[in-house]
Amino acid sequence: MKEDSLASVERKRKAVPTERQLNSIAKRRRLEGNPEGTKPLAKSRKKSMGSIMSVNEPKKEELATAPPASLALWAEDNDISAKDLADAYGGGLKDTTVKGSQADKINGGLSKDVDIGKYVGIDCEMVGVGGEEDRSVLARVSIVNFHGTQVYDSFVKPKEFVTDWRTHVSGVSPKHMATARTFEDVQEEVSEILKDRVIVGHAIRNDLDALMLGHPKKDSELTLVPFPQNLYGILQSI
Repeated sequence: MKEDSLASVERKRKAVPTERQLNSIAKRRRLEGNPEGTKPLAKSRKKSMGSIMSVNEPKKEELATAPPASLALWAEDNDISAKDLADAYGGGLKDTTVKGSQADKINGGLSKDVDIGKYVGIDCEMVGVGGEEDRSVLARVSIVNFHGTQVYDSFVKPKEFVTDWRTHVSGVSPKHMATARTFEDVQEEVSEILKDRVIVGHAIRNDLDALMLGHPKKDSELTLVPFPQNLYGILQSI
């Protein structure tokens, strides 16, 4: 009886599938997105140091230098070449964060843990001095990198008596002066940040005049680089 059972199983295995069975198999393959019946290649895996890792996984150095797919697509949509994208972060692309991934630090000075990159956005706030003459002097500087991540933010102590704080526009008030930095310190730090970089912003010449700094005109443009978010909104939110 055992031999009859084995013979029956063998006959079923060798039996030619019926048309109905073939149609059923074809339908299942179409639903699985594999009409040709080819088997998907399984990822090769190997044991390394007591753990299992995929052979096809990208190397760590590749992850460090290659931009995320979303960033690459955004750059392509905005006509930014891969070279320019890499240049924006000195070839490393270590910081590809977008606005909101790191908390802003009001009056935090220079952010030590952020890669500045080639392109920076700047915005300065002014207060009025001189009474009726109403001259503008520097009271705050904010700088962000290519992705709107805060690079620098500082209140600045005016050297003259302030007659109009313009708080409704500048956001600066007398209480901020208690921890504000001197003009000389801010000027030195900002100058180092802007050196050999492309500046993006609105009415940059006014900001540079307030800082008493110069910059090559070819590297100072309003819309030279399309930032992923509204630059003015980012700077105003700091």
